[in-house]
Amino acid sequence: MKYFLINLCAIILFSSCSSDSKKITPEQAAQNEAISPEIQQEFNWIENADFAEVAPEPYIATEDKFEGSLSSQDSLSQESIARLPAPKIEDAIDSSDVTTKLAGLCHANRFNDAFLLVKKQFRKFKKHPGFWNQVGTCYLGKKDYRSAILFYNKSREIDSKYSPPLNNLGVIYQIRGSKAKAYLAYKEASKLNPLSLTPLFNLAQLQLQGGQVDNAIIAFQALVKKNDDDADALAGFATALFIRGDTEQAIRVYDRLPSDALSHPSYGTNYALALKLNGKEDKAREILSKVSSTPSRELIDYYNKVKAFVYQGGN
Repeated sequence: MKYFLINLCAIILFSSCSSDSKKITPEQAAQNEAISPEIQQEFNWIENADFAEVAPEPYIATEDKFEGSLSSQDSLSQESIARLPAPKIEDAIDSSDVTTKLAGLCHANRFNDAFLLVKKQFRKFKKHPGFWNQVGTCYLGKKDYRSAILFYNKSREIDSKYSPPLNNLGVIYQIRGSKAKAYLAYKEASKLNPLSLTPLFNLAQLQLQGGQVDNAIIAFQALVKKNDDDADALAGFATALFIRGDTEQAIRVYDRLPSDALSHPSYGTNYALALKLNGKEDKAREILSKVSSTPSRELIDYYNKVKAFVYQGGN
């Protein structure tokens, strides 16, 4: 490694000295011959332009959102490109905005292209917390949690009041089973930016999973108040009410879901179960028939049990 570094320094010195003239002196030729072909090949990508001063890209908080959202029915999609369908992600890849393009490449699992973009642009964005947060999210997509944490912390070092990396650290904590740390991360991220919906949504879901139903209802109510057309917020609110035993009120909230949201296995299954328990069997079967996508491995057993219960005694 020491040998590589010495020779790398020699190459850099040689490049900077030769920038004024294309003529190679005998001394330079001798130096060049002293560098093995293998080392020259390893570092042949280095150019003078790599050391030129680059004007940093300023961070503008009001522009830190993805403009390709799915309308008011998914307001969280402005904060997370992961919630967008494939065509919208392709739009992101074609974007002239570097951070949006990086997000699109990573969520399309084009990691090689993504990291080439990082290599090309990192000096321009060295003081941009959103850029480094997105680099962390690329590593999160690769399930390289250690690297993701490193870049989320780098983003926070640039701006300790920037909430997205803290929310994303919460995601990693939750994946790793540290729900208490995830809870604190989501709560602090929501406090840092009360207008951000994603940490509040994650907090509400975690509270619901942990049996803190009343707290989850308060959080989901706040989300619905900010956007009463958001399908995820409505479904979460309805599910929390249903778990608490307020079946009729839950059904009224489920009724507000847009028709296309009912194809979501979780939403449609919970809604159908609430209807069945409320004696509305025909509508329960109608709603369950709208579930178009295959339930995930975690949901399939629950879905099959609800389906058997809904159709129990049917023709």
